[in-house]
Amino acid sequence: MTAQIIASSAPQAQIQTPQVWDKPTAAAQVGDEICAPFTPVMQVVEREVLADGRVRLLVKPGSATYSEEWIVAPQATVEQQPTQATSETTANQQPIELKGDCTHHQPQPDWEAIAEYESGSIHGKHDASARIPPMCKQASCPYSQGYLDGYSSIKASQPPASVPKAVEWQVVYDPKWDLYQVWVENRCLMEKAISYAEGEKIAQKYIAAEKLRASHRELVMSAFAA
Repeated sequence: MTAQIIASSAPQAQIQTPQVWDKPTAAAQVGDEICAPFTPVMQVVEREVLADGRVRLLVKPGSATYSEEWIVAPQATVEQQPTQATSETTANQQPIELKGDCTHHQPQPDWEAIAEYESGSIHGKHDASARIPPMCKQASCPYSQGYLDGYSSIKASQPPASVPKAVEWQVVYDPKWDLYQVWVENRCLMEKAISYAEGEKIAQKYIAAEKLRASHRELVMSAFAA
């Protein structure tokens, strides 16, 4: 008796090749790349479908550590539904439209334009916080309009630069020690001078060093704010 061996081939897993999109879209999957206008090439690292049907994409450039969150419009439901179901829905809606008081369709939000605007707004706020000059001066698309609005919102919230107050200083002769004391505002410096001219140099040197420290402190705070 000869036993027959039937070889069954195991199903092979299909490897999905990452796709490249020219704009943010709800069809993008994790691993895909998006080449949106005015932005570096972004890679999708996280994808989530929201309750209202829109899709949240967490993207980041390949050579950077920061990430951005994009909200894109859902794909057209007409393409996902069978043709028969679409025709039945249309047939059922026609009598309702004839009986209703409204004679025109309500305009639907342009989710794609809204997503581009929100992405541009995030980009503009980032550049304004980092004190980077704006990349454009006039809006030519929803992305650039959102960029300018976001940039202006951060720039307007920043307090106006205060006029620096002149630092008061003086050199006072101390007859007890036969030396000159250097005063800056209400502080007497430890360093003494043997002449009035030397006292002036000490005061100017101290004031310049304080301005340098204040400027460095402001740069550090701006970097943390960005």
